[in-house]
Parts: sequence; C-alpha cells; structure tokens
Amino acid sequence: MRQISLADLNSLKQGVTTWAIGWQLINTQGQYFRSTDHDRAIQVARTINGIVLDGEYPPFSSIQSSELQLSSDMAVNNLDLDILLQQNGITAADIRAGLFDNVACTLFLVNWANPTDSGIILQHGMVGDFKTFVNGLAKGELRGQAQKLAQQVLQAVSLTCRVRHLGQAPCSVDVASLTVTGVVDTVINRRVLETTLDLGATPSAPGHFVGGLLTFTSGANAGFAREVKLDSSGDPAVLGRIELFEPFPFTAAPGDTFSLEPGCDRTWETCRDRFGAQLDFDGEPDVPGPTEMLRGVD
Repeated sequence: MRQISLADLNSLKQGVTTWAIGWQLINTQGQYFRSTDHDRAIQVARTINGIVLDGEYPPFSSIQSSELQLSSDMAVNNLDLDILLQQNGITAADIRAGLFDNVACTLFLVNWANPTDSGIILQHGMVGDFKTFVNGLAKGELRGQAQKLAQQVLQAVSLTCRVRHLGQAPCSVDVASLTVTGVVDTVINRRVLETTLDLGATPSAPGHFVGGLLTFTSGANAGFAREVKLDSSGDPAVLGRIELFEPFPFTAAPGDTFSLEPGCDRTWETCRDRFGAQLDFDGEPDVPGPTEMLRGVD
C-alpha cells in the first residue's frame, strides 16, 4: 500500500497540477542517471520508503515508459522502458557491456513546486536485459519487487554439478594456479579470436578451456569476462582459436592481453578424474532418472 502525505493528497486534488514524473536508474558501476518529463530541471531532496531520490533531474526526454499497470494482488507489476541512446550519458556500448542489466530503477511522481517535501513512488524494481535497438532506442522492462517472489529459491536435483564456474564455492579447485595468460593475434569478430597462449607447464588439449572464463587485462574490454564456447589451444606452438558464447562489448585489438581459466563440463567423472575435487561435487550423479524410476521392479 502506498503512503501519501496529506499535503501531497491536497495537491493532487487541485485543478491545476504541479506534478511531474521522474526516473532514476543506477547502473552496475553505481552511476546515477536521472530524467524528468518537466520542462525544467528539478532538484529533488527526498527519501521515500527508504529509496533515496536526491539529485538533479534534467528535463530530458531520454527515458519514456509505457502505460503502468498496478494491482493489489501478488501479480508482478511491470512496464516497458524506452531509453534514448546518447542522451543523459547512456550509450549503446554501455548497454552492450551489460552495465544496465538487472539494475535498480525508480519511477516516481514529484511536485516540482515543492520537490523537497513531496513524492509518490509509482514503481521500484529491476530493469531486465536490454535486447533491442530501434531508431536509437534501447528497450527494457521494469519489473516490480514482486518479481523476486517468482524466482526459484530451492535447489533442484541435478545429475551435473550446480557450480557455474570452476573454483566457485563450494568447489575448492585452485583456479589461479591453472589460469594461463595470452595475447590477441587476430580478431575475427567480437566472439571469435585467434590468440597465442602462454601455457607453460599447464597440460592442455583442444577443449581444455571450454566453459572457462576469458578475462581481458588490457585494451577496450579490460575487466570484462566471457565464457568460452570452443577452443583449439592444444598446441602451444600455434595460434589458439577461441570462440565465446557471448560477444565482448567492444572489438578487441591485436596485442590485447587476457587471462584464461580452464573449464569444466560439471560431470562427476571430470570432477573426480581431472580435478580430484569429488568431495566438492554439488550434484546428485547417482539419482536414477525418470526411466529407471518408472520401470519398476523386475
């Protein structure tokens, strides 16, 4: 239930409105992006229901929303957001880099005649992945807090290990000791690279790094990581062709350096025979499948 102050309620009842809509986005690096549909900048100094809205809201039409639907039941409230790229510091490169994936967003009403003592939260939640770029617009979906209640919170039975990447808890494999470095030789595209790897004494065969993470340590993609889909890095004397599941946000350049972690197919046999970490295996490889369970007793 929304709490509205008596002053705000009286203002909303007036024949001439002094209310405007404000948007606040916080990207994954903690940067704030604000906008209002008012024709002048609004300096807001207000905290509503624990949500801090302090800051200046420029009169940019860089963020627009669809019709907002609210309900009193447990249905997830949502609306579509259109962000005009190159406005308010938001760029297509930042969105491709994932800086606006699953970030906090607040849509609220503010009385521009009294911005320090007014405010009504219309929607507060997370913006989903931005996927579409049409006419300079990035499209995303703002989903309300009830979306969290629709998420799976229990672990399902799994024949393979539930650990997403090697070395993540509860896996105790020392990934740092198995990580190698490399340099880009030829750029095919943002997903496919030909590289030279410094394997050292690390044993390797084609596919050794499938499922591992390639993290750039220099160049335009420094700090960004992507999961390896295919690799042909078995021979240290030749170029290692590496294909990634998802493209990097920026085009790499010859000479860019990176680190490369080995991958794991998350099977019991690989965990035991290749890494000796069977005690950390986070799965149930001996649970019979549906066929065994339905077959019955002979």
